[in-house]
Amino acid sequence: MDENYKIALCEVNDILENTEQYLVDMIPNSFIKWIKDNRQNNYKTTIVNDIPIEKQILLPETEAFIALLFRKYWSNEEEKEYFIEKDKKEYIYDEEEKRKLYNPEIFNYKQEEKLSKQEEVALIEVKQEVNYFRKIINKIRKIFFSIMN
Repeated sequence: MDENYKIALCEVNDILENTEQYLVDMIPNSFIKWIKDNRQNNYKTTIVNDIPIEKQILLPETEAFIALLFRKYWSNEEEKEYFIEKDKKEYIYDEEEKRKLYNPEIFNYKQEEKLSKQEEVALIEVKQEVNYFRKIINKIRKIFFSIMN
């Protein structure tokens, strides 16, 4: 595991040790054990208990872990729905930006080219040339049928 993540887990562990017990109880024991097992053991954090967490300097990884804890375990159903909708909107926006940058339609160029050729072929009127022998037989038939009627 990356050293920053180990330090972040150490910071998360210190934060959880100073968090109200009912919030810590909402987190599965297996996750807390994972945090303790994977943290940097000999790292001393700069977290001060008297200062609110929002005003302390934390690693971005620590903030991400705390955000994960909030989204997964501490948020209510309404907040979870909000996060799901927000994630969907961000995903759609990111995909649109990628489409603008990388234009995935170029990969369909050959397929579109085939389709346009097929359309051209389909739009061409096919005339069958009738040979001279067939023309003579058709004329004889017309005369014969006109006499019969």
